[in-house]
Amino acid sequence: MPYVPDYTINIGGVFLSMCEVAGKDIEYVFYNLEKIISKNLETIISESMKNNETLFESSERIIAKRMRMKQ
Repeated sequence: MPYVPDYTINIGGVFLSMCEVAGKDIEYVFYNLEKIISKNLETIISESMKNNETLFESSERIIAKRMRMKQ
C-alpha cells in the first residue's frame, strides 16, 4: 500500500467547515473533496515518478513549495 502523508490529502474537516459557513450542501462537499484529493494524489504520483523519489519525498517538496508561495 502506498504511503502519502496525511496533510497532503486530509482536508475533509476544514473543507466541510468552510462549506457549512458558505451554505453549501453535503453533495457539493463530497463532489469537490473527491476532485481535490484526486488532483493532489495525481500531482504527488506524477512528481514522484518524474523525479525518481518516494511519494513522501514528493509530498514534502510540494507542500514546502506551496507554503513558500503563501507567504
